[in-house]
Amino acid sequence: ESMQEKQQAEKNKLVRKYVREHSDEMSADAPILGNESAEKTIYVWTAASCGYCRRVHGELESVLSERDDVRVVIKNFSIHGVMSDGPARAMIAAKMQDNAKAAKFVDMVMTREYRPAGEVKDQDKLAKQIEAKLMEFAKEAGLDTAKLAEDMNSDVVARELTNVRDLAQRFEITGTPFLIVNEKAFPGAIPASQILEALN
Repeated sequence: ESMQEKQQAEKNKLVRKYVREHSDEMSADAPILGNESAEKTIYVWTAASCGYCRRVHGELESVLSERDDVRVVIKNFSIHGVMSDGPARAMIAAKMQDNAKAAKFVDMVMTREYRPAGEVKDQDKLAKQIEAKLMEFAKEAGLDTAKLAEDMNSDVVARELTNVRDLAQRFEITGTPFLIVNEKAFPGAIPASQILEALN
């Protein structure tokens, strides 16, 4: 246990140093929930297709409802093929239009069902069905859906997806969700109470 604690302390030291030096780059193209100019930042590596991530999204919303000095930077980790790729691209592309609308869209994607009912074996067909549902959410969030569809394949989205993957490698993130709260790493789904404790 003490060896694990020591390893975690070393990891947190590396995370802290990197986050302090690269916070602007880490949040530049990522959707942000809460107060965009908040002094405290939570980074979350998440995938819309991951049940634990969806649960953590609820915990983060709970934290944001209590604190206005916190922002959540969404690092969309496309790790489940078409199930996570379309949503990840759409959420990043939404930020290119308007962060407030993107935040609304992120909430819809993380709390509503975007996957078709029943099993769809054809991956291209599945991707199209998922994208159609995402566009419904986007329209409701007030986004320009034609621009969103175009931006999903943009250089900005590609750059952010690469940044998410590169940082995951750097921080040894092997699964989602993964949070960095107040420059401290938390692998796995943690409750709002633990997030608030880390913020303090």
